[in-house]
Amino acid sequence: MNLSGSTGPHNVRDVLARLLRALGVPGGTLSGDVDELTELYRNRTAGRRMLLVLEGVAREEQVLRLLPADAGCAVLVTARRRLTGLPGAHLVTLEVLSTDAAVALLAAIAGPARLATEPAAAAELAQLCDGLPLALRIVGARLAASPYRRLEYLLRRLRDETRRLDEMEHGELGVRASLTLSYAGLSPSARRLLRRLSRLAAPDFASWVGAALLDLPPDEVEDRFDELVSAYLLEVASEERTGLLRYRMHNLVRVFAQERAAAEDAPEVLAVAVRRALAGWLALAEEAHRREYGGDYTILHGHEPRWPLPPGLAGRLLENPMAWLDAERAAIVCSFRQAISLGLTELGWDLALTAVTLFEAKGYFADWRETAELALAATRNAGNRRGNAAMWYALGSLALVEQRYPAAAVLLAEAYTAFEAESDRHARALVLRNQAYLDRVQGDAVRALSRYARAEAALRQAVDVAHGIGERMVEAQALHGLGEVELDRAELDLAKERFAEAQRIFRDIGATAARALSRLGHAHAREGNLRMAQRLADDAASLLPPATRPPDPDATWPSEPDAGAGWSAPPAGQSAAPG
Repeated sequence: MNLSGSTGPHNVRDVLARLLRALGVPGGTLSGDVDELTELYRNRTAGRRMLLVLEGVAREEQVLRLLPADAGCAVLVTARRRLTGLPGAHLVTLEVLSTDAAVALLAAIAGPARLATEPAAAAELAQLCDGLPLALRIVGARLAASPYRRLEYLLRRLRDETRRLDEMEHGELGVRASLTLSYAGLSPSARRLLRRLSRLAAPDFASWVGAALLDLPPDEVEDRFDELVSAYLLEVASEERTGLLRYRMHNLVRVFAQERAAAEDAPEVLAVAVRRALAGWLALAEEAHRREYGGDYTILHGHEPRWPLPPGLAGRLLENPMAWLDAERAAIVCSFRQAISLGLTELGWDLALTAVTLFEAKGYFADWRETAELALAATRNAGNRRGNAAMWYALGSLALVEQRYPAAAVLLAEAYTAFEAESDRHARALVLRNQAYLDRVQGDAVRALSRYARAEAALRQAVDVAHGIGERMVEAQALHGLGEVELDRAELDLAKERFAEAQRIFRDIGATAARALSRLGHAHAREGNLRMAQRLADDAASLLPPATRPPDPDATWPSEPDAGAGWSAPPAGQSAAPG
C-alpha cells in the first residue's frame, strides 16, 4: 500500500478502512473513529500469517496504528528518510547501485543485446543515473519505448544538466517529482542549506562549509546535515581523523537543488553565500600554513576578507595541518577554480599561492602548475598587478623545484620587476632569495665567480629587506644561503657565522634548525674539527622526527626541512608591502 501524501489522522483512518475491507470487513460497518478501527484491525490480524507492505512512509506516526498485533505478521516499510522511532524495527539502508549492477538493470528493462552493442554509452547512462534505481527504471523504460533509437541519442540529451531532470520522466514516473516529495519534508533551514550546498564545486565538504553558507555558528548547522542525510539528499562520504564527517551530494540531487535555488533564492544572496564558503577554505588554508611553519613566514596574501571559523573548531580541524590540507586537496583545487570562474580573482590567486604549502610538501606539481597558470591568466585579465606578480613568483618557484633553471630565471625576473613596480619589499625579498639560490646552482665553473657574486648580492639584499620588515624566516633562509656561498668559496669562518646566526633565528621562531646545525657542522669538518662536527650533527639529528634520516650534507638549500614553505606565500591582517 502506497502511503505517499498520507500524513494526517484522517488519512490514517482511511488507510485502516482500506485494510479492513481487504480483510473482509463490510464497508458499511467501518464508521468508528481511528481508535476503534485500530482495535478492529488488530483483532482481524490476530492469528494470521501476513506480510504488509507500506510504501512512501513519511513519518513513524503513519505506521504505528498499522502494525499487526500477531507475531506471525511482518511489515515491510519503505521511506524517504530513516524511521528510527519504530519499535523493534530492523533498519536497512539501500545503497546506490554500482555501475555494473546499474547496467544490468538497464539491460533487464531495455534488453541485454541492445546494451551490448553500445557498452560505453550504457556505462555512461548508468553513471548519469547516479546508480539510483528510480532513475535507472525511467531511463530503461524510455529506451524500451524507443527500440529503434541508439543509446547515444538519449545519452546526448541526459548530458545537458539543464534538462536532465526533464528527460528523467516517463509516464507517471519522474525523478524530479520524487525529489520534490523529499524536499517538501525538510525544515526551511535544511532546504536553504541544500540549495546553497548545490552551488559549490567541491566534490565533498565538512559541516563547517554549511555554517559558512548560512553564516551561522557551526553547532547550529549540524542538525540540518543530519536532516539531509536522513532524507537521503546527502550522504556521508567519510569521517575525518578529528571525528568530523564529510558529506557529498549525488549529481541528480545537485541538479534538483540548483533548480530550487534558481527558483527560490536571489542570485546576489547565493553569490555572497558561496563567497563566504570559499573565504572559509582560504582562512583555514592560511591557518594551516601558520600552524605548520610556526608563523606567517615566507608567505604572501591578498586582501580578500576571510570567513574565520571559531578557534576551537579550527584547532580541531588543524591539529595536523598538513593532513588537513591533504584531505582538502580536491576541495581546495575545485574551490580555486570556482573562485576564478566567478571573477573572484583576489581570492583565487591567494588560495592558489597558499595551497603551495601542500603542493610543495607532497609533490603535487600538476596542481601547482594548473592553479598558478589559471590564476596568472585571471590576474592579467583583471589588471590585478600584485596577483599577477605573485603567480610569476609561484611558477618561477615551481620551475626552480623542478630544476628547470632557465625557465625559473625568466619567471622570477618577471616577478621581481612586477613586485618592484608595486613597491612590495616583502615580495622582493622572497624573489631575491630564490634568485640567489638559482645563481648558486646555475652555470659552469668558468662563470662561478660572477654567479656567486650575484648570489651574494641578492642574498645580502634579501637579508636587509627581510630584517627590516620582520620576515624572520626569510632572513634566516637568506643567511643560510650566504653561508652556503661562503662554504663553496671555502670562507669557512664567514660560513660558520652565517649558519650559526640562521640557526638562532630558526630556533627563536620555533622552526626546525636541523639543516643549519648540520651545515655548521659541515663547516667545522672542513676545518678538521671533527669532534665539534660530530656534536653538531648529533644535535641536528635530535631535532628531526624519528622516521626522518639525518640531513644530507650535500643537499641543496631550498629543500631544507627548516625552510618552511619555501615557495609559498601574509595573513589577511598583515601587509605584504610595509612602508
